[in-house]
Amino acid sequence: MLTANSSCNCVGVSATATVTVGAAPRCAVTVTSSPEKPAAGQPVTLTATVTCNGVPVPGAVVLFSTTSGPVGIGLTNASGQATVTTTALPAGSTVVTATVLTASPGCNCVGVFGTVTVTVGAGGGTSLTAHPACYRINTPPLPSAFATATFSASGATPGATVTFHLDGAAGPVACTAVADASGNASCTATLTVGQVLFTSYTATSGGASSSSTLSICLT
Repeated sequence: MLTANSSCNCVGVSATATVTVGAAPRCAVTVTSSPEKPAAGQPVTLTATVTCNGVPVPGAVVLFSTTSGPVGIGLTNASGQATVTTTALPAGSTVVTATVLTASPGCNCVGVFGTVTVTVGAGGGTSLTAHPACYRINTPPLPSAFATATFSASGATPGATVTFHLDGAAGPVACTAVADASGNASCTATLTVGQVLFTSYTATSGGASSSSTLSICLT
C-alpha cells in the first residue's frame, strides 16, 4: 500500500520527461571512377567520399586496392573526398575497394569500405602507329648528348601514356608522352653516341605496340 505524509497529498501524483537519444555515428564510403568507359592504358581516376551521418570527413587516409594489391593511397579533403589516378587496371572488369585506414575519432570510420567496378576496354578500337623518326647531331656532339630525336605516334587512346623505346619494346626508353584528344603523342629525346646506332624504335601504350625507323635527318 502506498502512503504519504498527511501534510501533503502526493498519492497518485506523477511527472514525465522526454529523453531524445541520437543515432549512433554512422560512417559510409562511396566510390566512383572516371572516365565511365576507359580503355586499356588510359588513366582512371578513383574517388572515395567518406561521410559520417552524411557530413564529410576530412583528413581520413583511404587505401584503394584490388584483388591484385594496392592501387594507391589518398587523403580526404574538406569535402571528404580522396582520389588516386592509375593506368594499371587491366582490360575487363575489376572491383576496386576503398578502405578507411585512419580517421578522426569523432566517427568510427576505420575499416569502413566501399567498392566500385571499373570496366576497362581492350583498347578503345584504336590502332597505335609509330611514324619514322630522325635525329640531328648536336653542336658540340658530346658523348652523353650526341644527338636529338623527335618520336611520334598516332592512334593511341586519348589521355594514355605512350612510351618510346629504342629498338624493340624491351629496349631503352627514349621518352614518354601523353596522347592528346586525337590520339597523337610525340616527344623529344637526347641520344648518346651509342644510341644513334639504333636504326628503329618502338612505341608502346596499353598493351599495343608499333615500330618504325630511326635515322639521321637529311634536311
